[in-house]
Amino acid sequence: MRGPAILERWGSTLSDLPANHEARDLVAGYLAQMCHSISASMATEIIVLGGGVMKTPGLLEKVVDRAQNISPAERTTKSCLPRLEARLA
Repeated sequence: MRGPAILERWGSTLSDLPANHEARDLVAGYLAQMCHSISASMATEIIVLGGGVMKTPGLLEKVVDRAQNISPAERTTKSCLPRLEARLA
């Protein structure tokens, strides 16, 4: 996720939106899915998330929570979730 795209869609930066704003959950969900895809397709030992968007207070925790609670229908593979949890936590 890029800051300018968030600004264009929501009219504000992610950090400036209220903590309970739907954009925070949406972005966290996208990032959790991305981490799942990376973990499922590569032999990763660590996934590093950085940039301005990740400076949003509480976002990393939301990504971890979403990754831990991805439904079976959303998972790219059943075996990658435990590995992903260990890497994000």
